[in-house]
Amino acid sequence: MVEFLSNIGIKSGLPCTLADRSGTYYLWGIDWNARQLLIELETNWHWFPVEKVTLDSEVDLIKQLDEYKQSCIEDDIIGVDWLENRVLQVMPQYIDWVSISDSKTKH
Repeated sequence: MVEFLSNIGIKSGLPCTLADRSGTYYLWGIDWNARQLLIELETNWHWFPVEKVTLDSEVDLIKQLDEYKQSCIEDDIIGVDWLENRVLQVMPQYIDWVSISDSKTKH
């Protein structure tokens, strides 16, 4: 998933706007299991529903990620947190955030 995101131009620090706030904010993570994006605010970071965030990008993130996850590509990564340098990985019995260096899959 991390490589896929990079290929479509989605990366850490991507500018975005929020539906209920004025100003420019920045993307720092994606949790596709919960369909939320980690956004840098003025003094902290917060997870927002993907529908409340508009990325400063030509990419329709919802459509692209839904198509990617529905494709036959076997990828057990369903999220990325660039702020903490970790990925959200599907394990045999649970889902958990793991550091990128500890992840057992290619991303």
